[in-house]
Amino acid sequence: MGGPAPPDRDPKYRINAVAEMTGVPTATLRAWERRYGVPTPDRSANRYRLYGEGEVAAVRAMARRLAEGMAASEAAAWVRARQARGEALEEAQPPA
Repeated sequence: MGGPAPPDRDPKYRINAVAEMTGVPTATLRAWERRYGVPTPDRSANRYRLYGEGEVAAVRAMARRLAEGMAASEAAAWVRARQARGEALEEAQPPA
């Protein structure tokens, strides 16, 4: 136990940076976290949300699914399922 976080979970971005990187507003990021459990940022000692590369990829994947017409709850379930199986999100295609 302990040890360094895996590279995709190494938290380094605060919410404003993630919003800028992904085009998803901070209020939406907070709502997705609260409603759907995606993304799942770590918290700093002062309770700031800290996102790793994996969480940024989850936000991008969820935004892509929404842009393709998928409902937010379905998109979040899709992202969580891929994460649980350890599958990549960036090049992943939604179910037909």
